[in-house]
This record gives sequence, C-alpha cells and structure tokens, in this order.
Amino acid sequence: MKFFLILFKLNLLSLSFITFLLSNSLFPFATDILSFAIPFFVINNEIITPKLNGTILPGITRLSVIELAYQWGIKVHERKISIDELLQGIHDRKVSEVFGTGTAAVISPVSILRYKGQSHVVGNGEIGHYAKLFFEALTQIQYGEKFDKLGWIETIG
Repeated sequence: MKFFLILFKLNLLSLSFITFLLSNSLFPFATDILSFAIPFFVINNEIITPKLNGTILPGITRLSVIELAYQWGIKVHERKISIDELLQGIHDRKVSEVFGTGTAAVISPVSILRYKGQSHVVGNGEIGHYAKLFFEALTQIQYGEKFDKLGWIETIG
C-alpha cells in the first residue's frame, strides 16, 4: 500500500515538532490519520473528522471530543475531507483549526501544513479556540477538576 505524506507542524504547549498525515492509495485524496493521532478539522465553526473505516481506530479521545462537541452544541461531521478541500479551506480561511486527538497526544493543534513543497498556515498559526476548549475540558475531567457530566469517571474501591 502506498502512502502520501503531508507534513504538519504542531504546537504542543510551547514545543513544536513535525508529524505527517497519511492518505492511503485506496483513497489518495482523503485525509485518513495523523502519524500520532486522529485528525479533526474546524471548517466554518463545524468539526470534521474522518469516518471510522477500518484504518482509523475508534479511540476513546476521538469519541470524547465528539461527545463533548455534541454536548456543547457544536456540529460534528464524520466524513472524508480531500487534500484539495483542506488546502482550499485553509486558503479561503474557512479552515480555522486542525488538531489531532489520541491517548498520548490528548489534543495537539496543527499550525502549518506543508504539502508539495509549500507551507500553508492553519488559522493564525496559533493554538485555536476549539483545541484549547477540548484540551482543557478533557484534562480537567481526567484530574477531577471539572464535574464529569458524561459519566466517564469510575470510582474504584
């Protein structure tokens, strides 16, 4: 199976590093998975994430973001997004954020997409509103600093 690499520069707190987005040869124009996490795209204040299709694990962090979004009244769409749609959306300022979710990553914002030798700044290049919102909510629930309205926390003992 052939993979296409699209480089992303991520902002994780004050650290920056590079990862890549995989698009497999079966769906060469659809964004599937970040090398470390499941991608989420904020387009016109709605969240797009790839639909589970066998190449994407039904991760708990992914599901948690989707459930929080629904609870907060944020529209979520599970569908493919083409590289062309993503790049055009970034250029037209319709894509305001890209972030990845994962057990280790929790929420990791993407600031720059590099494709075919060109860099594309996502939003204003900073950590976006939704990435901050989800990161803060998830970590506050994990540490017991925020009430768990969705019943995720189990008391043992």
